[in-house]
Amino acid sequence: MYREKELETLKGQVRPHLEDFLIENGVEINESGMMMCAHPMHGDSNPSMKLLKDLDSEVVYCYGCGAHGDIFTVNEWLSDAPTTGLGFIKDNLYALADKYHVPYTEIEFSDEQIEVFDRIRVNKMACKLMSITNEDNKPHNWTDSHAVSRGWEEKACRALGIRTVLDFDLFIRDLSRATGIDPSELKGKYDIRGDIFGPDYITIPIFNEAGHPAGFTARYLKWKKGSSHSKYKNSHNSVAFVKSNLLYGMHLSRRAQGKRLDVFEGNGSYIV
Repeated sequence: MYREKELETLKGQVRPHLEDFLIENGVEINESGMMMCAHPMHGDSNPSMKLLKDLDSEVVYCYGCGAHGDIFTVNEWLSDAPTTGLGFIKDNLYALADKYHVPYTEIEFSDEQIEVFDRIRVNKMACKLMSITNEDNKPHNWTDSHAVSRGWEEKACRALGIRTVLDFDLFIRDLSRATGIDPSELKGKYDIRGDIFGPDYITIPIFNEAGHPAGFTARYLKWKKGSSHSKYKNSHNSVAFVKSNLLYGMHLSRRAQGKRLDVFEGNGSYIV
């Protein structure tokens, strides 16, 4: 857990350099944050990519092709830097930290630790996709209306990243562009499934104690008592996610030292 926290801290120190990285690579950014799309597969003729100020200028999003990502993803677009595994840590994260003089202590990671980092990175990008807005400040391919209509507070849903993805195929394409991972691998190895991220589900990120999305639970919107369809679907168990080992909301509750702790039976009761 310590090494995971150390790695995430370093990522957080490198991400704010995205604008500098783009400019240093010849990308011109206008006053409104717009630029030509940096994705190599998009032959942009008009500026359609934006540096998102509402995400602390740490993410770019293309309104033309849907390409989306942070400095590590942009590094992959521009220089083929790896975005998964040990290659990501050494040739992307550490390389950018060196470039921007961000101090770190290089450590060796086990294969299992690297897999945890990879899965959490994908899950984080999935969560970011469920918060992106378009040029008119409207949600891009997500809604929180289903969750709010259940009586869950909008503020709580926003803080916990609870959304419904409107088009799974578009979502998986956007996530593939953002991570550099093939859609088939996202669906298989990384467990990004249509029965968790889809229009018939409310998607609920499940955070570990460090506050990182380890997996997801989805509430089936069409479920009725006596239905043969499962009311809830969960991410499959992995090195990063074992649902029975994670107490929902603990990443927030553990900060409230000295206050009463209420334990609820289900996620919905906590959210309300």
